[in-house]
Amino acid sequence: MSLNGFFEIKSLTAEAEKLTVTILLNADHPIYAAHFPGNPITPGVVEIELVKKVLERHLGCTIRLMSISRCNFLKILNPVETPEVTLNITAIPAVEQLKVTAAAQHNESTFYKLTAVYQQ
Repeated sequence: MSLNGFFEIKSLTAEAEKLTVTILLNADHPIYAAHFPGNPITPGVVEIELVKKVLERHLGCTIRLMSISRCNFLKILNPVETPEVTLNITAIPAVEQLKVTAAAQHNESTFYKLTAVYQQ
């Protein structure tokens, strides 16, 4: 399923290797019709894909997830209860790769943390 229309970037701040991106989740997206009707929960694989999509938009190129060394889902991300989420991403370039750490947060809540390597 495509993530087209799943989220909208509200703001993006980039400083050196750090991105702070506030996104708005679309609770009416078809993904939530199956996951779960009446109680939408953002699937973990989609949360991981959000980081990739935000990086691709920022970099202006396609990247590929190579490995995940850490992924912790700490709290359920319900787009009705929390439609706005901030992604804090650090992307350190290496030879044809990006070493990425990311966290999705809103106020005092952290929804997930990710450490991964992407190929440029």
